[in-house]
Amino acid sequence: PRGQWAGESHSDYLNEAVLSDASHSRTAFGTLQRLIDERVIRTTSGNTRVSVDVVCLSARPLLNLVAKRIFRQHRGRWDFEHYGIGVRRKSVSALGGRPVIYGDDSVWQSLPQGEHPWFQPRQSRPTKTSIDWTIENEWRLTSELNFDRLPVDDVFVFCATEDEAAELRSTCDWRVVSVETLNARSQGSDDIGN
Repeated sequence: PRGQWAGESHSDYLNEAVLSDASHSRTAFGTLQRLIDERVIRTTSGNTRVSVDVVCLSARPLLNLVAKRIFRQHRGRWDFEHYGIGVRRKSVSALGGRPVIYGDDSVWQSLPQGEHPWFQPRQSRPTKTSIDWTIENEWRLTSELNFDRLPVDDVFVFCATEDEAAELRSTCDWRVVSVETLNARSQGSDDIGN
């Protein structure tokens, strides 16, 4: 993050910045370590049309996310990092998670008020680089994602390299995989099939 963590006060953020008392670096890997330690993903409203706090997830296959990664200039960052936590869809659904409703302004206006947290424009405002948001295959929760409420087998962690995976395995209850290893296995299976 380029600022406060979700749920972090501005005062705590400034203290950490000034005192350099960070328990986790503000990198993608450090953010993942923090999520693992805290065992929760907090809600935010920064990416939705309404000011309802949500947790946003993607139902796209992990290697598909990696392959389709692009830089989002309007956000000043990549749309996906090689670090995250995967959760079985049935567990997300049991917590109240649902797929978003993709549409245009007419769909938005036709939705009952209670459905607005699940709305996502199908496409960004027309520009020379409009974005089709349906490729995210997004799901949302309107409450924090507390991993202590889930079976340990319904959660896995992914990170960029096998060295990072080894570091996480020493402290993490969940299965840990590296994108590096998944890519190598995927390329190996492609070679066998050709």
